[in-house]
Amino acid sequence: MKMKLLIIIDELEPGGAERLVVEYAKNLSEEKYDIKVCCLVRGGVFAEELKECNIPVIILGKKFRYDVSIIIKLVRLILRDKPDIVHTHKFAANTWGSLAAVISGVPKIFCTEHNVDTWKGALEFLIDRIRVRFITKDITVSNEVYNFYRTKARLPVNKLLTIYNGIDPDTYSVFIDKDKKLKELGISDGKPVVASIGRLVPQKAQHIFLEAIKILKSRGITAEYIFVGDGQIKDDLVRLSIKLGISGETRFLGFRKDVQELMAITDLAVITSVREGFSVALLELMATGVPVVATDVGGNSEAMVDGETGIIVPALSPVAVADAMEKLLTNPELRFDMGKKSKERVKKYFTVKKMIEKTEALYG
Repeated sequence: MKMKLLIIIDELEPGGAERLVVEYAKNLSEEKYDIKVCCLVRGGVFAEELKECNIPVIILGKKFRYDVSIIIKLVRLILRDKPDIVHTHKFAANTWGSLAAVISGVPKIFCTEHNVDTWKGALEFLIDRIRVRFITKDITVSNEVYNFYRTKARLPVNKLLTIYNGIDPDTYSVFIDKDKKLKELGISDGKPVVASIGRLVPQKAQHIFLEAIKILKSRGITAEYIFVGDGQIKDDLVRLSIKLGISGETRFLGFRKDVQELMAITDLAVITSVREGFSVALLELMATGVPVVATDVGGNSEAMVDGETGIIVPALSPVAVADAMEKLLTNPELRFDMGKKSKERVKKYFTVKKMIEKTEALYG
């Protein structure tokens, strides 16, 4: 008999954690699990993707952060569907979802921590410490996230377990007409393409990338720079690019459905985040064979090998980013070698298959 699994998250708009929920729902064994996904607030692009795969998505319409009516809705849902396992993702779902699952007597409850949540204060850590007493396991997506929750939140070691995020590397072996794609984007052939791929939000700190571009321009190093993704700081970044005098070299492409194709034309990628869990975008770029300059936060240094698959730099340092970019932009052979080793590393350690196998073993 199949086990009933209910996955709970706040929403399914584009994001790393949201992408992982889709991968879980699509790749967990159909023979073992009957899967439903519940969004506390809203659906989104990924919700439509799940529906196309005939995976039910339930939207509860949570109104505000501490909307306690969500507990009633969740308990009703759980009592109606009687899941054997509830697996929640991110703080809101971890809090409300695990509480509802405990009240409803769900046998196995798992929560996943997707980030080094430095925004949390004493109240949030207290909620976490109370919550984990009643759940089966608290899963962390990297050792850095594990250590954060062990030391800062003081969660018990016997409740914590790391399962690295994983992707399907074969999905990112995209062969396209590069010249045609560059022409479509209005990018002149001959210059290397450098990309920032991900949400335009404060934690990603893309302003550091822009400042690094300014430094490279002053050194006489040219490239085409693309920002793939949307978010709350997009207008601020556009204004900053104009202020820095680099608007001619930068393109803000917004949300795109052809991200894999854009990765395939990218020669170098830059990740300037000030906090991460275990970046899915980083894995995707590595799987495509793109060398990456990334900040030393979260699981970046666990995914990458500094100086071998890319370059790790300190956070909030435009000069360090510019120096690393210059090293790679002026050395095509090094870029190629790092890209090749990146692909090999993802295939060896960070596949969705490995992630699913470890999760299914945990579910029992």
